Amino acid sequence: MTALAAPLSILFTGILGALAVLQTLLIAGVPLGRFAWGGQQARLPSQLRVAAGVSIAIYVVFAGVALARTQVIATALPSSVTTVTMWVIAAYPLPSVLPNLASKSIHEKRLMTPVSGLLALVALLIALPEARASTAKSVVRRPAQPNERFHKNDHDINSRDWRGSPYWPV
Repeated sequence: MTALAAPLSILFTGILGALAVLQTLLIAGVPLGRFAWGGQQARLPSQLRVAAGVSIAIYVVFAGVALARTQVIATALPSSVTTVTMWVIAAYPLPSVLPNLASKSIHEKRLMTPVSGLLALVALLIALPEARASTAKSVVRRPAQPNERFHKNDHDINSRDWRGSPYWPV
C-alpha cells in the first residue's frame, strides 16, 4: 500500500462531504445558488433541489468506493469491482471542469472549477494500481510440491535440500 492511499481517499471523502454540506444548504433554501448549478439563482428551484439530493447520494457512493478501494473500510465487493468503479469515478468530475470554468457566475467559477479539478486528480490517484492496499506478503517462491523437480541451481527457500547450492557449506 502506498503511504498516500488512505490519506488520498480521506481527502476525497472530505471534499465530497463539503460538497454534500453545500448541496444540503441549497436544498434547505439557503441563498448559496450562485456557487452551484450554473450560479443563476440565489435559491434553487424545486427541480434543482431534487438534483442536489441526487448529488448527495452520488457523493456517498463515490466516497464509499474510494474508501473501499484503499481498504480504509471493509467491503464485500471484489477488488476488480472497486477498481473499475474508481476509474469511472475518476472520469466523472472531468467533464464538469470546463462548464464550471465557463460559468457566468464568478462565484461558481472560482469555487467549483478548482474543486472539480482537485476531485478528478485525487480520484485518478486513488484509481491507480499503486493506491490499492496490498495484503500479500513478499514470497520468494511457493513451497515445492512432492512431484516437482528443481534444476540444480533452482532452489526453493523453503526446501530442506540445499546441497549443490552455492550457499551449502563445502
